[in-house]
Amino acid sequence: MDAIKKKMQAMKLEKDNAMDRAQMCEQQAKDANLRAEKAEEEARSLQKKIQQIENELDQTQEQLMQVNAKLEEKDKALQNVSVDQIILIISCEGPTGAPVAGFTLTICHA
Repeated sequence: MDAIKKKMQAMKLEKDNAMDRAQMCEQQAKDANLRAEKAEEEARSLQKKIQQIENELDQTQEQLMQVNAKLEEKDKALQNVSVDQIILIISCEGPTGAPVAGFTLTICHA
């Protein structure tokens, strides 16, 4: 009879230990699932940010192309006008020696 009681106690202890391990494993699984959900949410958030940054990059590159095209136009226009063609005359005194407000701009075409 003692042998049966000892065997029953051993089996009960083994069952309790198995239940404890099962509960611990279930909790670890829940924790792992929670971490996985958080990681997936963060990945979605980062993917959204990447998409926004890519869109901003595309817009900025388009603006850069437009500005570069305008700069090229202005540069070509500037090349057509040389420094020798523009003469700026600033007059500080009039014919009577009195100060004259303003200035005279003369553009000569070669």
